[in-house]
Amino acid sequence: VRNLFVPFNPADKSARTSLRRLRKAADRLGLKVLGHEVGTAAEVIAASAAIPGQTDAIVLIRDSTVGAHKAAFGAAALARKRERLGNWRYGLLPTLAVMAVLGVLLLAQPDLGSAALVGLLGLALMFLAGVPMLQLGGLGLALAAAVAAMVYQAPYRLKRLACFYDISWDPTGACYQLVQSRRTFGSGELFGIGVGSSRMKTGLLPEAHTDFIFSVVGEEAGFFGALALIAGFSLLLYRGFRIALRHPEPFGQMAAAGLTLAIALQALINMGVVLGLLPTKGLVLPFLSYGGSAMMASLAAVGMLMSLSRELRER
Repeated sequence: VRNLFVPFNPADKSARTSLRRLRKAADRLGLKVLGHEVGTAAEVIAASAAIPGQTDAIVLIRDSTVGAHKAAFGAAALARKRERLGNWRYGLLPTLAVMAVLGVLLLAQPDLGSAALVGLLGLALMFLAGVPMLQLGGLGLALAAAVAAMVYQAPYRLKRLACFYDISWDPTGACYQLVQSRRTFGSGELFGIGVGSSRMKTGLLPEAHTDFIFSVVGEEAGFFGALALIAGFSLLLYRGFRIALRHPEPFGQMAAAGLTLAIALQALINMGVVLGLLPTKGLVLPFLSYGGSAMMASLAAVGMLMSLSRELRER
């Protein structure tokens, strides 16, 4: 392998940073990185086909699929060693190793939100598998201390935290996105202004098509429309855990629980951020936010849940 083709979105700051770091590492290995500006998955395919004979490998800079990957791997590892999870070498250590690898890759972008999601998902899977609470408590404290240290070292993260505590601290600067998000969501009142009729998504609300699309849902469909969406995710959570409780095999139980949590946690965090109930962080809303890779990961997770459910009907 000599040439690496790296499609990236120029509007994504984390993707640009990752591309620069990848180029530095590739130079030391004698590799050539061919960066190409794209915005969608379709453009990745088109750009790949446009340079035949020049590309030996394709590298995707993406963070929206790690939840499903972590859930699937964690389920397999924990189910296989379920009888020995009391020993930290068989339960805590392997799962922590996977969390560390994914976390380092995400933090290199930097993306603290997705790294924190991986940590939460790992802790939840270990709890459901039966890892001793003493081990989980120690790991949870260590992860919380690490997150606090990373927030303290980054001024922009401190500003987001300040906006979370007091939105009026800088309404036209650091808190602008959160101010506009609340204004957008509240303007829909009870029944909304009509699907497709949003005025704020035309440029007044930053990232209206991705991280803050739930605000647009509130504007266009109103409070009851947003409530219906929350009910839909709640139904998915209920069905997923029902599959996990009824499945006779340990892997099926852990896989169903992990995949369900991967979707539910991401949706919960996204909605909490949009409503100002959690500090601002860039996590997409499953099934609704713009982005091909995130949609593919969410649909793949639901497909696996449906497969596990079908196994129950066939027994």
